[in-house]
Amino acid sequence: MVKRACHVNGWSGRDVNQEHRVSTPLELFFDLTFAVSLAAVAEEMSHRLAEGEVFAALLSFGISMLAICWAWMSYSWFASAYDAEDLTFRLATMVHMLGVIVFALGLPWLFQSVAEGVRLDNDVMVLGYVSRCISGNALAKIISGIATSRS
Repeated sequence: MVKRACHVNGWSGRDVNQEHRVSTPLELFFDLTFAVSLAAVAEEMSHRLAEGEVFAALLSFGISMLAICWAWMSYSWFASAYDAEDLTFRLATMVHMLGVIVFALGLPWLFQSVAEGVRLDNDVMVLGYVSRCISGNALAKIISGIATSRS
């Protein structure tokens, strides 16, 4: 028997006793976008280290990894807390993945600006991060709206 916590309009908490749950193709693709962003960070860091810019490489790496790990953890926590496989969840996940790719596209400018010591050029990264946040906030509002309408 499968127990579901707080079943809300098709969205329910995952069964805590569920064993051997396999990842869906969307979850694997989601993780792949983060792997691509981590590869971009590694590439930029290796270029800076090869040029002898150790401080710039480490500072840029720290900024990038903080943002990437924060984004991955927050969305993975949310996705694992609810057992939602409807169209809304999938579209929000795709918007989130697009934000991660846009974020990764901005990494070269961040590393370059830190190396040059000028204003932190993270405009493209912020655009990706904001689009990522929009999808997460939309899902959170859906969940909280459904929960408050039921109580």
